[in-house]
Amino acid sequence: MVLVGTTFDRPGFNKLIRDIEDNKINMVITKDLSRLGRDYIKTGFYIESYFPENNIRYVALLDNLDTFEENSSASDITPFKAVLNDMYAKDISKKIRSVCKQKRENGQYISAYPPYGYKKKENDELSHLVIDEYAGNIVKRIFDMYVNGMTSYKICDILNKENIEPPAVYLKMNLVHKSKDFYKWRPVSVQKIIKNEVYLGKLLQGKTKKLSYKSKKKIDLPRELWIVEENAHEPLIDVTTFEKVQEILKRKNNTRNRNREYLLKGITYCHNCGNKLTFVTKTEKYKEKRYERRYVICGTANKGRCIRQYNNYDKLENEILEYIKKICTLNLKSDTYKKAILKKKNDNTEILKDYEAHIKVLEEKIQSLNKKVEQIYDDRLNRFN
Repeated sequence: MVLVGTTFDRPGFNKLIRDIEDNKINMVITKDLSRLGRDYIKTGFYIESYFPENNIRYVALLDNLDTFEENSSASDITPFKAVLNDMYAKDISKKIRSVCKQKRENGQYISAYPPYGYKKKENDELSHLVIDEYAGNIVKRIFDMYVNGMTSYKICDILNKENIEPPAVYLKMNLVHKSKDFYKWRPVSVQKIIKNEVYLGKLLQGKTKKLSYKSKKKIDLPRELWIVEENAHEPLIDVTTFEKVQEILKRKNNTRNRNREYLLKGITYCHNCGNKLTFVTKTEKYKEKRYERRYVICGTANKGRCIRQYNNYDKLENEILEYIKKICTLNLKSDTYKKAILKKKNDNTEILKDYEAHIKVLEEKIQSLNKKVEQIYDDRLNRFN
């Protein structure tokens, strides 16, 4: 559930801003102030700064607010209403989180999509998981193949050749951004399945949390803070098989030495097609001796979508590091970085001045409101006397 106005990154609001900047509109009307936004900081920015600077008239009907009316009492109380709207959003967020936590502790599965291999029980308000026969058999096959020595890549190859739908497609996930390989099995999907304890009959929820009710960003929580429910549903995989798979994974992770770590992994892209580069280590024989050499190749080359060409990774890494060192040396010998730091300090000073000016305006408004409250009190007192 997303409460209206807690974020200004909304399609309709973004279109409104584009229309304002294109000079297509000169007036904005909302039912009340909360329909514009419940974030009191950003709401104040648009009403006090953005709309006036762009000559936009803003009207909130039920709050009797009209920014083109000078000396309006409604505009004086606007900052306080914005704070109240923000507090309402915060209170609703707390209540929703509390309900979700209670459901997790009761063993209910509250995510939108069930784990691959399971489905939500029909006509069950408690949202318990039951085995999906078709997908459940695929999960069992994946575990069996991995135990028998197949790699994640080989398993994906088999499943793709059999035209078996990957989890996201099978579960009909309505994803906004779909990768090129959305309709194919990928090693990351296999790894996610063979590591998931849900197939032992456990429910592990509450692994992440949002930074705040205004932010979409989530942070990972330590395992001791997870909500774990044992025997929450029928297991798909027995404990012995699951532990064998984890032991294989552990052995593979332990065999990786630091010589095979790639400094540039994840940040380099193919010049021809723009896809990420893949890094591989190959054992080569030269004069009866074996050597390990590291190479870089386009990730789509094996699929025939790009040029299949191996390039020396160590040479590439050394050249990039030398270039970075050269740039750093040039900057350290010049006053460029000092000027950059000074400019940043000056920019921060200007921002601080703007905030101080805004605080002063709000303090003056508070004083004005306090005087009005005192005057109303005195008038009412004199009326009864």
